[in-house]
Formats: sequence, C-alpha cells, structure tokens
Amino acid sequence: MRYITALCLVIFGWAEVMYVDIPAPEYNIHGDALTVDNATYKLSIGAPDVPCRTVTLAVPPGAIIDNVRFHGARHEIGTFTIQPKLPPLSLSDAQINKKLNELYEKQRVQYYSNNIIYPGEYGSLQSKGGLRKYSVVTVDCYHFAYNPVTQQLFYTPNITVEINYHMPQPGSDRAAFWERLKDDITFDKIAAEKIYNYEQVQTWYRTLTPTRANGFHIILQSSQTDAVNDLVSYRQSQGFDVHVVTTEHIDSTVDGTDLPQKIRNYLRANIADIQYALFVGFITNMPMRYTVPVNNSPGWYYLPTDLYYGDLTDPDSLSWNSDGDAYYGEVFNSNYDPLGDDDPDYHQDIHVGRIPVDHPTAAAICSTIIAFDSNTDASYKEAALLPASIPFYENENHGGGPLWDGAGDMEALMDAGIIDRGNAVYLYEMAGLGPSTYSCTDSLCRMNQIAYWDRKGIMYEYHHGSPTSYARLIWTWDDGDSVPEDAELQFLLCLSVSDVSQINNDYSSTTILRSCSCGKPTVYNITMELMAQGVSSSVISGSGLVWAIFSDRGGVPHHFLERLLVDTTVTHGVIGDAFTLAKIDFMDATGWWPNGYVLTHFCDPTTRHMGRVTSVETHTQTTPTPLFSVYPNPTTRSLTIHMQPSTSRDVQIDVFDNTGRLVQTVFSGTVEASRTLTTELSTGIYFVRYQDAEQTEFQKVVVVK
Repeated sequence: MRYITALCLVIFGWAEVMYVDIPAPEYNIHGDALTVDNATYKLSIGAPDVPCRTVTLAVPPGAIIDNVRFHGARHEIGTFTIQPKLPPLSLSDAQINKKLNELYEKQRVQYYSNNIIYPGEYGSLQSKGGLRKYSVVTVDCYHFAYNPVTQQLFYTPNITVEINYHMPQPGSDRAAFWERLKDDITFDKIAAEKIYNYEQVQTWYRTLTPTRANGFHIILQSSQTDAVNDLVSYRQSQGFDVHVVTTEHIDSTVDGTDLPQKIRNYLRANIADIQYALFVGFITNMPMRYTVPVNNSPGWYYLPTDLYYGDLTDPDSLSWNSDGDAYYGEVFNSNYDPLGDDDPDYHQDIHVGRIPVDHPTAAAICSTIIAFDSNTDASYKEAALLPASIPFYENENHGGGPLWDGAGDMEALMDAGIIDRGNAVYLYEMAGLGPSTYSCTDSLCRMNQIAYWDRKGIMYEYHHGSPTSYARLIWTWDDGDSVPEDAELQFLLCLSVSDVSQINNDYSSTTILRSCSCGKPTVYNITMELMAQGVSSSVISGSGLVWAIFSDRGGVPHHFLERLLVDTTVTHGVIGDAFTLAKIDFMDATGWWPNGYVLTHFCDPTTRHMGRVTSVETHTQTTPTPLFSVYPNPTTRSLTIHMQPSTSRDVQIDVFDNTGRLVQTVFSGTVEASRTLTTELSTGIYFVRYQDAEQTEFQKVVVVK
C-alpha cells in the first residue's frame, strides 16, 4: 500500500492529480457500543454523530487545489444506536444557545425520519492552505455511515482521496511565496507529525541546504517602542534575531486595504525570516482582524482574531476574504455546516502572541515575562490551581442537555498525568442543588481562588465569563420539577478585575481563562489586569464567546497543557509553539472555527514555561541521505544515476514518463557498494524510481533539446 501511495503521489502529482489511500481507524464493538481509535466527530448538528477520520495531506509546493473527490465502497457491519450530534454551547449567551438547540431539534427530526444513509458522501474538504513551506489540504474521511431509521451501520475499510490541482504561474505571488520557503525547515517537526503523507512527499520538499527562521518580529506603534526595550535586549542575548517594526512603517510602505491586511502582507513578505511575531498595544493601536464565521451574518458576532496573522499562505483574496465581500473568515452556512464563502486555514505558518495594552503597562508586562522565562524552579512552574464550576446542569431550562461539570475536565488532566495531582489545588462546586460529585482540595468560591493563587505556575479556570469577571452558576432551589430553571439559578462572582490586586504576584503564572470574553480587546478586561499586576505572565483567553464542544470536552486548554508539559517533542515547552499545536489539535478534532478564532495567546510567544537558561536551541534537520542521485538535471539526453546504499541490498531502478508509463528498467540486481549507471532518454519529463525491500524514492528528471 505504501508503494502504491508513493507512486500515485509522484507520478500523477505532476499530471495535476494525486491519489492517497486512507485506511479506516481501528474500531471495536462491545454489544451496541462502537468505539473508534483517534476518531473525530464533525458532522452536522442533529445528524447521526458517526466517527470520521481527519487527515492533512501535502501536495506539491505551491499547488492550487481545484477540487477534492472521495472514493470508497461500503458494507453493513450491524445495527447500532447512534445518537444525534449535540450542538456546541456558548458559555455566556443564552439566546444563541437557544437558537442552536432549536436548530438541533429541527435537524434531529429531519435526519432521524429519513430512511437514507448519512453521510451520503465518503468525505469532505475541511481546509486548504499551507503549513509553512508545505502546501496542504485537510479532509474528513467518512469511513462510517448510518441509517437512523433502520439503525444499520456501514463501514468503508479504505477511502481514496483524489486531489485535482494545478501549479501556479511562474513569477506569481503564490510561486514567489514558495520560492522563499523552499529550503525552510522551521516547521518540519510539526509537519512530520501532522501531515499524513509526510514521508512520501519528501521527494518534493527535501532540501540539501536547510535553513531555519530565527526571527522574532515585534510590531507596535512608534510611541510604544520604549515598552519593549528590555524584552528586545533579553531575547537578543538568547540569540533571537529581533526586529522592532512600527505600524507607521508598515502602513506607509506595504500595500493593503486596511492596517490589518498591511500587517499580514508584511508578515507574508518576510515569512522566510520570521518564526515568532509579537503584537504590542491596545487594539485601537495594534488591531486584530474581525471575522464573521457564518456567511453574510454580521449580526451573529464579529470575532476578533490573531489567527489571521498566523495563517500566511495565501493573500486575503484567496483565503480569509476569498469571496471579496466585507466579511472575513466566513466558514459556515446558516446550519453551521462547513460550507463557508471564505477559505482560511487553521495551520499557522508562524507563532503569534499579543501584549494587549500600551506603554508603560506594556513595559511592566515585559518585565514579568522576563522574570517568568528565566525562572527554572520546577516545583513552582509545575504547581497548578484548577478552579472549575458547573457551566451547564442536566436538562437545564428543560433543554434536554447533559450535565457539564468543569471538574471533569480538570480530573481528565490529572488522570492523564498532564497535571500532577499531588502538586495541584483543585476547587470544585460544592454548593447548591446538584453539586459536583468529584472530591476536591477545597470548595469553589471567590476567596479560595484568591488565597490559593500563590506560587502556582499554572492557573486554569472554567466558569461563565464577561470581560471584567467570571462567575459560577449555582442551582439554589427547585420548584418541585427537578429541573434547574432560570429563576432557580444564580451567578456568584468568582473573580473580577478589582480582585486581582489581592493575588500574590511574586510568582506569575501561565493562565488559561476558559470563560467567555475575558480577553475582549475593546475594553479593559481581566486578562489585561492579570498581566498588568504581574499575576500572569501569559494568558490564553477568549476575545469573544468561548464554546463548549461535546466531542472534545477538554478543548484547546487540554491540548495546550499536554503540548506544553508532556508532549514536548515538537514544542520544547515553548508557550507559543504549544498554543499553535493545541489549536491545530482542536480544529482537527472538532472543526469549530469560533473557538479557533477567539482563543488568543496574550504573551510573548517565545516564552518557555520551564525557563530558558541557555541560548536559543538550534534545532537541526536530520536531512535523509538520498538513496540515489541523478545528474545532470536537466539533461539534454544522457543521464547518470549513482547509487550508494549503506548496506548490500537488492535494488531496482525504473524510469516512468509523465503519464506513469514504465519507460525502462535501468537496473535490477544486488548492489553491495556504490554503483553508477547511465541511460539515454528523449525529450520530456520523467520520474526515476529507486526501490529496495525497505524503501522507495523518486526523483524528477527533465530532458530538454
């Protein structure tokens, strides 16, 4: 199978079509229950919540996707009860939750009364764009399908993804973008993990002269430059190539329709030199991009995002505003299906962060960041405060929804070993009717949060929020129907802007505010106050509504802490890197763009959670030694092929033309040491294949007159 995939990728790739086989994930059946390994759940609200497999595929550098098709063959594997997909829930907007619940009920009735298999297709396109130098498409493969009337479950063991594309015109913006990145390996570790066909496409992407970006670009108004002087010196001492760039300079020298687009175009033009970008200043001075996730629905919400600055693959006209209207980031139709008018990509090409206030407060925040970054006290950095409320009670307001106790999310972190239970304080809801059933360090309340927030390197809360505070929801009494209703529910303040000064700021924390709108940038908010007071050196919070997603309960915070503290092979414990990976993890799992938009990293993205005590690491690429080489290339007729295997092995060298037809077998036999062959070819494009028992590799050859 691997050989077939490689053959299709290379030979058919240059014919502007490629095929990749995606096998189904492992699954188990226990009675009426179906469990699927590493499944994602991203189908329509109210539809049968069948598992799918999400994969990101690389295509040739700079390839422009025309369409993606899916092929497979289903067979029945039994009868099951598959529940409908629950809607996401906002943590602060009851009206939009009501609308989503109404949509859920409408579509549930529609799907479960139709005697048809759902989904009818074998897959769908989720996004297209790039992961730095890698051109990628992300697809959802539907290996399972369900008839809700007959309860039959259908299975497709293998789905073939057909990607039709064309290459950009030489000299075009897209061609120039990839030319700048052809030797770049800055995100290769991310690519190796996230791209399904990474090994097979190295014949396109491998470089013998690898380069790694080390640029740290700080963008701000000229009046704010003094705020970052100490941070600039500190990062330069660690080996970063720091550039301080003013918005005035960008505004006067870079093309664009507004300042956000000019900033993004500046980043695109300089991407080969940039690994990290930090935006400094209040939003009126350092803007975010406002997005509208539902097509032509500005009344839904304008969501400010910095993801716009992280995804740099294509210009706005081919990505964030591809339909050319006034609304950026349209990704859903009115039913929240992924049929948007725009084409943003959630795979960031640089790591971004933001200090959301002006000088002199920004200067104080920089000092806090430096102190945190240089502190190597593991007992403090690994200590955690985990206060969690009950965001949603079971059948709240007769809506039929399940219980969501935030304590369960904290317990999942500790059970997985991401947070050390012995080094954590966890505060859960013990008051009211239906309190948390989990044991805890102490009860959840305002004074306990303030008191326990001392010498904690991590603080992660989960409540209902507003820009200036977050609160717990308590079921205080019942009218006898055993259903929590609005009149019986009460919000009690857990932390507000005015409380922050009471928290010990001798040891700042990496803070996650999962409550809604705690990072709303247009007003002075609790995120800003935590950073201004030195309580938090880094805050991840929402610039707007934050959503609870049932298919990925831990959401971005769980992925972030796992990437930051445990799975550090790619991130090396750097906060910006961990946040970038966490958002990709979340989007792969859910496809819920609003959280991808609003969850924002308020901090210097180069900050390492465990402290940076030496110079910047120079991660070198282990460039695979080519199995063979061909030269000259291009050639006029005669071609030399040189093999140098590390051990004696049986080898076959074949030449294919551009249609995939075998032209000749140049060699078939045992090679014990280096060996050189020659052959002659007529004018055209060819692919030379080296194959032994363990490996297959292709190289493209051009023969000219």
